Amino acid sequence: MDPEGRGERRRNGGASEGSRADDPGGWEGLRWPGPWAPAAALVVALATGFVSALILTTILAGRPETELVANLGANLVTHAALVSASLALVAAANPGRNIIALAARFDPADWRLVLTLVLFAPPAGLLLAAAATEFGLEMDETRMALLHHPVIMLAGLTLGPAAEEAWGRGLVYGALRRFGPGAALAGTTLVTAGIHWSAPQILATLPAMFGLTVIRHLTGRLAPSIVAHSAYNAVLMLLVVAGDPPG
Repeated sequence: MDPEGRGERRRNGGASEGSRADDPGGWEGLRWPGPWAPAAALVVALATGFVSALILTTILAGRPETELVANLGANLVTHAALVSASLALVAAANPGRNIIALAARFDPADWRLVLTLVLFAPPAGLLLAAAATEFGLEMDETRMALLHHPVIMLAGLTLGPAAEEAWGRGLVYGALRRFGPGAALAGTTLVTAGIHWSAPQILATLPAMFGLTVIRHLTGRLAPSIVAHSAYNAVLMLLVVAGDPPG
């Protein structure tokens, strides 16, 4: 017997049937789809980005800027598709809930967590990246040039954090938390660092991914990790600009 329905709420990610559809404090009470959902959203996003790159390459065939424009377009489309697919899957699991309002809740006290992340994660990541270079692990030059492009830098402050957090601290964390907080923290950290593909980037982003997951865990909401991710990227961009020689 489970007269209070606690077992059912646990299986559904702690959802409360009495929650208001537009209650911004209800993010923690959402139902979360299974581990298939993050994989599905990522496949959709990557496939959409790949198709967009092919289309741009065909349209711009023969022009010198073809590769750059195709990479830029694929990057932006991939992130747009990732945030859309992630929120759509969460919305499908929670009919009648205002997912955008739930994800957007940010409290003034959250700024302390954001500040803590931007103070400690960038230097820790840079130290790990420097250690990686000592072992001959270098980042791809084409990818480095793309990350320095103004369009990608702007996306890194807006679309990128929203997409990566909706997917990572949203779908991935939500799917894993049924296995306990330890599994959600460790698994989300490793998965969200791992999608950066290259070994130097994985190591460099590991402290930030851990910090962002802790923020998600402590607040029970998504917006604080999105803001922290954007602030973290801003600090990295300032370091990149400061480190580039003039001319």
